[in-house]
Amino acid sequence: MKIDGHEISCLLDSGSTESFIHPDTVRRCSLAVHPANQRISLASGSHSVAIRGYCIATLTIQGVEFTGFCLYVLPLLLGLDFQCNLQSLTLKFSGPLPPLTVCSLATLKVDPPSLFANLTPDCTPVTTRSRRSGAQDRIFIRSKVQRLLREGIIEASNSPWRAQVVVVKTGEKHRMRNSQTINRYTQLDAYPLPRISDMVNQIVQYRVFSTVDLKSAYHQFPIRKADRPYTAFEADGRLYHFLRVPFGVTNGISVFQREMDRMVDQYGLLATFPYLDNVTISGHDQQNHDANLAKFLRTATLFNLTYNKEKCVFSTNRLAILSYVGQNGVLRPDADRMRPLMELPHCPKALKRCLGFFSYYAQ
Repeated sequence: MKIDGHEISCLLDSGSTESFIHPDTVRRCSLAVHPANQRISLASGSHSVAIRGYCIATLTIQGVEFTGFCLYVLPLLLGLDFQCNLQSLTLKFSGPLPPLTVCSLATLKVDPPSLFANLTPDCTPVTTRSRRSGAQDRIFIRSKVQRLLREGIIEASNSPWRAQVVVVKTGEKHRMRNSQTINRYTQLDAYPLPRISDMVNQIVQYRVFSTVDLKSAYHQFPIRKADRPYTAFEADGRLYHFLRVPFGVTNGISVFQREMDRMVDQYGLLATFPYLDNVTISGHDQQNHDANLAKFLRTATLFNLTYNKEKCVFSTNRLAILSYVGQNGVLRPDADRMRPLMELPHCPKALKRCLGFFSYYAQ
């Protein structure tokens, strides 16, 4: 592998929660060391060692770059914080048994939020009629259910509630949408989302940015045992309920944003702006940005946050976020998002339909 362009031999350890680098390697790669007052416990639990600080570096393995990566100063060791960036990690052995797939989406280390604290008094179980699916949809639903079971996101249920799943096709892609029956009895949790214009005006005051995209964001959050029966659904002729927050529930957005804001406040993360599953980390200069990013990555490790490495952007001077582009203190609309508005139909009839659409949503 390479660290900031320098060839280095390393050990990949799936039992380590974090990654480490030896002081000699730090000097060889001319890396800046940021101070940190922290001790690392070894696997036995009876020994610990003080780290000498941390570095932010770019790792290159098999031609793939991992920018803005945090390495604690110790003998180099790539732990779970690095391995969680990968879709999968294959280790070949000579055993006779078939391969074992382990869940790559960890459960967050947070108290399970309450999704259904505000149910209406007339709340009673709803059992929707079973629906027929085509052969291809049944195959897709079965594979999706098996994956959710393997990853510990759902389990078999004996709930009196029963929703139905619908396969939604977008081009060649398929996804399974759960029509939540509990939503009709759920009152809104009014926790607010950040006002986009205010947030981007704050972010654009900085000069260096990173954006982190959380993987299957809702599915990282556990839900209370008492709330699980409300999420029950039928799929592939069986009844299941969720162990983690499902997509489509009324208060999923409020619960998610509250927990992300709480993480930022609890750990004093500076220049860190969460908007649902997108987190922007900023800095006035590269050094300030690297310190803020390293603190966020350490906190993400503590919380077991899993993110989409391929959708993350690290250490950039130009930030595209929420239909805006910010660079050098200047904020302007994202041209790619504005293009449909600049290419309105020329046909009078189609243009009237378009204007009617805008008028309806402007109310």
